[in-house]
Amino acid sequence: MGSPAFSPIQLTQFKPEDLQDPNLAVLNQWVANITKAANASTGTGGPVTIPSGIDVKGATISNVGGVGPEHEAVSKSYAEKNYSAAALAPQLEGGGKNALKSVRRVNDSNQKEQFSGFLDNIMSTAPTTNSATISGSGDSVTVSSGFHYHTSGQVVPFAMRSDTVSLPPNSTISTLVRTSSVVLVTTVAAHGLAPGDVVNISGASDPSFDGQFVVASTPTLDTFTYVQVASNATATGGTSSEGSIFYYYLPVNKTVLSMAGPFPTDSQANRLSINKDGTVLVAVASFSGGGFNSVASAAGATPPPATSGNHILTRL
Repeated sequence: MGSPAFSPIQLTQFKPEDLQDPNLAVLNQWVANITKAANASTGTGGPVTIPSGIDVKGATISNVGGVGPEHEAVSKSYAEKNYSAAALAPQLEGGGKNALKSVRRVNDSNQKEQFSGFLDNIMSTAPTTNSATISGSGDSVTVSSGFHYHTSGQVVPFAMRSDTVSLPPNSTISTLVRTSSVVLVTTVAAHGLAPGDVVNISGASDPSFDGQFVVASTPTLDTFTYVQVASNATATGGTSSEGSIFYYYLPVNKTVLSMAGPFPTDSQANRLSINKDGTVLVAVASFSGGGFNSVASAAGATPPPATSGNHILTRL
C-alpha cells in the first residue's frame, strides 16, 4: 500500500485580521485542503487510496485494492454460455462411461428426488418394516413368510423359516433371599454360572424375583447373586437358566432369512451388529431354560402388547 494521497490536515485557528486580509491566503489554503481531502475520500478525484495501518475496532486493514470494474459481475448470457449444462457437457462426458452423465437442477420441483432407490442395497435405511410374525414352543421357533418394505417403496418377499435350537442349561432353585437390593440364589445342584453371565429367573414362589439379571458373584458352586432394587423378601422354587437369543435377518438380494446366535442377551449393540449395511433385522427369538419365551420374542408385525412392548422394527 502506498503513502496517503494527501497530507494530514492541520488544525488552523483563524484570527479576525486573517479574514480582513484582501488575499485571504490562509483561509483559501485551508479550504483547498478540506476540498482535496473530501474528494479523495469519496473517489471523485480517482480511485480511493486507503493508507495501510488503518485500525477498525482492532482489525487492521491492509492490501486493499481499488474498486473493480462493473463487468466483473457476469451477465445471464455469459453464464449460460460458460456454465450451463450444455457448456459443461464436454467436461462431464470426458471420462467416458464412468463420468457423470446428467445435471440436476436442485431448485427444479420436476427434478427433485422422490425416493432414494440407491439406498435399497443398504437394506436397513429407516424407515423400514416387515410383515413377519414369530412363534415357538420348547426348543422350536418359526418366523412366518412376509415382506420387507424399503423406504423407496420396493417390496421384497421372504420365505418362512423354522429352526430347532439347543436350549440353554437350567438349574432348579432351592431358595431366593433378597436383602438390601441383592438377591442370593441357592440351587439344588451346581449352576455353572460365572460373574457377568445373564441369567433368567422364572417360576419362583414370589413372582417379584422373576426376570433377567446379570450375575454379580458366585460365592459357591450352588449359589450366585444379582442386584435387584426391591424390598427385602424370600422365595422358594423356580428355575435359573442362561439366556439364549437368536436373530433372524434378511440379506440384500435374498429371499431366504438367515439366523445368527446364540447371544447371551438381547441388547442394542447385538441388534446393531445384525441390522447393518446389506442386512436388515426381521425377528428376535428368545429362549430360556424353560424353552421359547414368547414375551421376549418379536418380529416386525408382532403386536407390541404381545411382547410387553418389545418392538423389533417400527416405521419412524
